[in-house]
Amino acid sequence: MAATVLVGGVVLVLGASSVNSSPGAAGPEPGLELDAKRNLATAASGAVENGSLFAVWWEDYCELSCYSVWRGGPEAPFRRLRVSPEGTPCISQDGSRLAYAGKRRSIVVQRISPRSDELGPPKVIARLPRGQASAPPDCAWSPNGHSLVLVGYGNSVGLRSEGSVWRLERDGTGLRKLSEVPGNVARYPGDPAWSSTGQIAFASGGERAWMAMVDSNGGNMRRLGLPRGHSPAWSPDGRQLAFVNSAGAEYESIWPGPVMVADANGEDVRRLRRGQYGAVAFSPNGRRIAFAHSFVPPRGSDRVEITRTDGTTIRTLPVAHKSIFAIRLTWTNRAGAPAGERPTKDAGALLP
Repeated sequence: MAATVLVGGVVLVLGASSVNSSPGAAGPEPGLELDAKRNLATAASGAVENGSLFAVWWEDYCELSCYSVWRGGPEAPFRRLRVSPEGTPCISQDGSRLAYAGKRRSIVVQRISPRSDELGPPKVIARLPRGQASAPPDCAWSPNGHSLVLVGYGNSVGLRSEGSVWRLERDGTGLRKLSEVPGNVARYPGDPAWSSTGQIAFASGGERAWMAMVDSNGGNMRRLGLPRGHSPAWSPDGRQLAFVNSAGAEYESIWPGPVMVADANGEDVRRLRRGQYGAVAFSPNGRRIAFAHSFVPPRGSDRVEITRTDGTTIRTLPVAHKSIFAIRLTWTNRAGAPAGERPTKDAGALLP
């Protein structure tokens, strides 16, 4: 069993292996068996490090869809997916599904083709009850991709704007409200991230930007003592929470800034990387970190940087796009197809 610990911006991958044996038992020698396990582990780690990266950029002055979604990775250039989500999209950990909350409280899921930039048709899997959201809530997938969590705010009451946390299965069944979000915990809550240990971190918007957290069963709602932040991202073992420290003005709660990291309980906050970033993601094995960097036009084009855990840049992946800033970055455990490869079947047949 392996554990990943981030100390002062450095991730230490700690592993333990054992070989079961008994006197006189037949089978390979312990040394050979251990070498075989190491070889398998090395192959697996290489596979997840080459998984696809999905970057979501927020478009300014938009009319229909305010978001663009791009797929790329260490072995393939970024290309834009042909999708126009109505709300902030979230990508499943295996890169097979995209979800968002649309108009009229609808929850939409689309299947992502592994071999092209095409997506299956939008499928409304559920609708929130009336009066539960004055704006489309943000979503996040569970680590195993079986469930979705929705975090959003309801109708304003005076100077208070309380929100709710919802959960449902990916086929639309089991829709239920997990918890209310009091205004003193998060105002205009959204931007959730679901950890492997069952914690859901989310951001509080408005002029008082901070981070909050709730258990995946709706319990233990609390505000974290972190600086202004957004775009939370969990380490694979759920022990570290990375986020972007908003460097904008009072009401610019999702403005780019340096990347911070804290323990899962919100303590021991430290700067992971300087600069003006919009989103961050850990590789599935915790050995690499990706950062989405935005340029305000016409200063340059967007890019995604991949670094070692000590901050050393391995490669820079350009994105042929100019936007206001990145808001989400997902590093999946499945590699995408090479650029230019097209599907062998009609994308319309793809369903969640």
